[in-house]
Amino acid sequence: MMAGVRRAIAVVGALAVLLVGGPWVYINLIRGDAPGALTLPATTTVAADGVAPATTVEATTTSAAPVDPSGTWVAGEGSLAGYRVDEVLFGQNVTAVGRTTGVEGEITID
Repeated sequence: MMAGVRRAIAVVGALAVLLVGGPWVYINLIRGDAPGALTLPATTTVAADGVAPATTVEATTTSAAPVDPSGTWVAGEGSLAGYRVDEVLFGQNVTAVGRTTGVEGEITID
């Protein structure tokens, strides 16, 4: 009977080590760093109707009048969509990042 209790305690202890230690090893030793946050380029080409490039707007830190985003915007070649989430996984702080270049579609803004 005592051997069964010891065995049960050993199994529970081993599971606890695997559940906490496994994610720690993966997060800190195996998994690489999350890629940097997505940013907009310093210069953006903006079309009057959002469909074809028409003018270039320089990004500045001054409070210039905002560009009117009205029009139909189409995801073109090189478009990238993604998400970035800070989370706690088994007590370890991680940043989950997902990205795809498989973006297609359009949006109309009035």
